[in-house]
Amino acid sequence: SPDSLHGRGTVKALFPDVNYAEDSGGDPEVIPSLTYEEFKSFHDRYYHPSNARIFFYGNDNVQKRFELLDKYLDEFEPLPEGNSHSALPTQIMKRKPWRVDQFVPVAKGQEEKKTYATLGWVVSEDSLSEEEDLAWSIIDQLLTGNTAAKLRKTLIDSGLGSSVIGGGLSTYLKQPFYTIGLKGLSDADAAEKLQTLVLDTLKDVVDEGFDKETLDAALNRVEFALREFDTASVQRGMAFLSRAMSDWNYDRDPLEGFKFEKTLNLVKKKLDGDPTYLQNIIQRRLIDNQHRVLIVSSPDPTIEEAKEKKLQKDLERIKTEMSVKELEQIVELTGTLTDRQAAPDDPEAIKTIPRLSPADLDTATKHISRETTDVEGVTVLQHEQSTNGILYMDYAIDITDIDIELLPLMNLFTRIASGATGTAEKDRVKLRQAIDTHTGGVSCSWGLASPVSRGDDGSCVVAPPTNLSLKLYMSGKSVADEAGKLMGLFKELLYESKLDDQERVVQMLKESKSGLESGLVSGGNRYATTRLSSKLHAAGIISEITGGLEYYDRVCELLDMAQKDFSTLRERLEAIRILVAAKSKDLAAINLTADKKTLGAVQDQVKDFVTGLGLQEASEEKQGTKSSDTLIKALTRKLSETDLKDEGVIIPTQVNYVGFGGRLYEEGERVPGSTAVITNFLRTGYLWEKVRVIGGAYGAGFSLNARMGTFSFSSYRDPNVKESLENYKRAAEYLIKADISDQEVERSIIGTISDLDYPQTPRGKGSTSFSRYFTGYTEEDAQKWRDEVLATRVQDFRDFGFRLRKAIERVEDGPTSCVFGSSSALEKAMDEGLQMELRDAFAK
Repeated sequence: SPDSLHGRGTVKALFPDVNYAEDSGGDPEVIPSLTYEEFKSFHDRYYHPSNARIFFYGNDNVQKRFELLDKYLDEFEPLPEGNSHSALPTQIMKRKPWRVDQFVPVAKGQEEKKTYATLGWVVSEDSLSEEEDLAWSIIDQLLTGNTAAKLRKTLIDSGLGSSVIGGGLSTYLKQPFYTIGLKGLSDADAAEKLQTLVLDTLKDVVDEGFDKETLDAALNRVEFALREFDTASVQRGMAFLSRAMSDWNYDRDPLEGFKFEKTLNLVKKKLDGDPTYLQNIIQRRLIDNQHRVLIVSSPDPTIEEAKEKKLQKDLERIKTEMSVKELEQIVELTGTLTDRQAAPDDPEAIKTIPRLSPADLDTATKHISRETTDVEGVTVLQHEQSTNGILYMDYAIDITDIDIELLPLMNLFTRIASGATGTAEKDRVKLRQAIDTHTGGVSCSWGLASPVSRGDDGSCVVAPPTNLSLKLYMSGKSVADEAGKLMGLFKELLYESKLDDQERVVQMLKESKSGLESGLVSGGNRYATTRLSSKLHAAGIISEITGGLEYYDRVCELLDMAQKDFSTLRERLEAIRILVAAKSKDLAAINLTADKKTLGAVQDQVKDFVTGLGLQEASEEKQGTKSSDTLIKALTRKLSETDLKDEGVIIPTQVNYVGFGGRLYEEGERVPGSTAVITNFLRTGYLWEKVRVIGGAYGAGFSLNARMGTFSFSSYRDPNVKESLENYKRAAEYLIKADISDQEVERSIIGTISDLDYPQTPRGKGSTSFSRYFTGYTEEDAQKWRDEVLATRVQDFRDFGFRLRKAIERVEDGPTSCVFGSSSALEKAMDEGLQMELRDAFAK
């Protein structure tokens, strides 16, 4: 994608004389010149225990770890040179700034305002001290940490581009580097204006410094993050490993980065004693640093076609230069390779791989304790967890009554209610100071909650296609003493956010448009499966019009409205806010997660918060909820009008994203837990081998929506179209006829339980419980699902295969395909017999 190509170009430009100048994943134009001997030699030398870093995390037996490790390492002899051959050279700092220009692909007719520009520095020839590294965390927060930060705000307000890229110090390479830039510039000449603006802003920062309120807020935010170490959805052990590797990879102490207390106190002392402490770092590392490059990526709608023609020409030339014998050898080698790829792994070799057995797995689902109370009609859920004095709070409002025409505005509204425009009392700089001073962060979001549908026996069954509810969430975290301020910010953001900042709204819509354009090209698999689901159930329709290809069209319309008829757009945003205020207690709920002491300390603040809700009254006309029909009726109508057709969506890319899906279970049927095991098997076995290994795609997946009874196949960065669709359709026969061993089933069970039992932070546990509260999914439901997972047998695979085959063979309402890919790939697929309706993703 243009984003990734620009990012790679930036690193290459910054480090022109060392390994980082090369693409770690390989350059497609150069890979064909790699010989097997070179490939194997490289693997033997670098993918060797002498060059390894070994990391353990967990509560398993340490002695058994070493025994396992010894058994593995005993098979190897140490390399004579150890790991010295993998040491990276240092990029010597240059003494004069320079510029690099390159081209990136775009769709024809979409060249306007598609230029990227980044200003980058290699900050040092050596690694930074722990002190300076932490000081840079504060600098990053001050300069680019949020939309109100000095440098980021200046770039946004300049109107030079559509969105900020880069934006901070990176330390994951051997040498630290800093990048900041914009995409969506008018042309390559605008890049010079960007460079001047960045340098002038940095000089202003050095000259003027930071006011105490802004500095204190940034310091508080950084300290809060250090003490919390919230890894979100990333497994905690992997987060520890990731942090350690940034030093360990380069033979530095991997534990140094975790010892922040002493360093934090040192930085605080420096800040108290020297008001120019941070400015001096900016002056030395950026302004005075001449190892600075301006990397500019200009749009070229012909570059992909030119590359394709060059490739075909090169292949034809190579072929004509080969003898008949050489051509026969290639055919023979290709057949041998295909046979090897298709051959199953040696069962005896598989047995040598250490693995868990089903007996090692917990049979009980994880329990999350929850206390439910009522405060003035608002349900309050409390989860006692070890949080080190931090309160995590969510406030949820039911907005299912919203007019369907307002849904495309929800992403914009929640950004505004997260502080993007400021409030009636505070501009966005002062608002950000308040958030960072008193909390660990505040945000507004919205989402779908599909309630569980139950059969006569009380078990979960496939729900009606329009079974859903919509929730708007205010979420935040703080220490107990600041809980009142946190809840006050919730109200201020919901009820008082500025909706009339036209300039900022236009900028946010430009950012959304730019982000969607990048996402459609770099992650088309997600957009393909979203589009497939929009033909099958109401939740899919909402996902499509608020995050899919149709959303891109809506954002373009909203951007045009914001520029030409802002009063209408503002009225629609106001309608959402009035709805939120009117529904502030109706079906609302509060979610609290904290330790016992903190929960006890915030009870009065929670009561005061609930008492102050509902500051506005709204008529049906004003809140925009009953204009012509309800949301559910509108979604029902859209489903009835859906045309089940195959689609091809043209995007500027060399690869494809191939989706295929439909209905597998009917309303009222029960989807058993064994389907999760089969999903894991297809994803990590059949699809891995057929679509990724043999087909050459970068990834492939299968998903099953048990709540709605639908399925989808997808591929990621796929060179094929028709071949992948055929492999999807052959999956049913594979499940029916393949020799699937009990050991393979066990491996898939273990993989499925791993997904169910992923480590959760205290906040994650509270969020899981909150979600279950809204959907009605109980721990008993989770236990039944788990029991069925553990009880999965080979026959379940056969039964699923028969069901899948029946679904695929449907004629009237069978599965459909949706492919995001290049024009040439889609046209080739149609020449090969595929019938699909084509459209250009970016055609106006």
